[in-house]
Amino acid sequence: MLNYIKAELYRAAHHMTVYLVSGILLALALAFATMWVGPFTFPNMAALLSVTMPVGLFMAAVMDVVVVSGIHRTGSLKNELSFGIPRSRIYLGKLTAAFLLSVMLCALVLGGFLGLSCLLTAPGDPEETRVVLAVLGYVVAASFPLWLGALSVTHMLFFALKSEVMAACLTAYLLLLGEPMTAIFTMINSETIAAPARAVREVMLTTPFWKYEGELTWQLMAQNWAIGLGWLVVSTAVGLWVFRRAEIK
Repeated sequence: MLNYIKAELYRAAHHMTVYLVSGILLALALAFATMWVGPFTFPNMAALLSVTMPVGLFMAAVMDVVVVSGIHRTGSLKNELSFGIPRSRIYLGKLTAAFLLSVMLCALVLGGFLGLSCLLTAPGDPEETRVVLAVLGYVVAASFPLWLGALSVTHMLFFALKSEVMAACLTAYLLLLGEPMTAIFTMINSETIAAPARAVREVMLTTPFWKYEGELTWQLMAQNWAIGLGWLVVSTAVGLWVFRRAEIK
């Protein structure tokens, strides 16, 4: 498994999308930090960073696409299976490689933004800085399992569907419109429909981000980890089940 993951990371390292996405995000971080050089201090910039956590869902999805793109179109799955590589190793190996890529990109973007903010803005009050960084650490830790859930769902869709366009559209729908569309059903004047819709909305990957505006508690942290790991376990189980029964041509 380790050698397979290394091979996937090596292949991803030669994928232009990784560098393109990293470059764009760092350029945006530089532009954003430069924009607020005058009026903002470092704690202000760190506080701004804390409200960008939903972006991590899409970063995770893109990094998974880097790893799994073309698996059906190029025939790479058929080649790997012909060499006797187990399907579980292929699925989980690519998922692990996408996870590692996502973690590296996350560290690069967060570290890059904070580093640029530290260099380009005034230091601010030390106590304020300590509090803001503690809040940032909390929301990153609470958002991490949700990002992981988005990555695993993307992985499942790209393995289960032969059409990459369809997989990408479903991923975008889930991350962009899934929660708002579910919220519409919660407003229907019928508990038969509204009650299940409320239950579904509570476990959507995008819903917990709205709760960061309130009190940041350990209960919220636990709920986020339960939701994120739930999506990870269920989507991975479904993805493996479908992939093991799929006919690869």
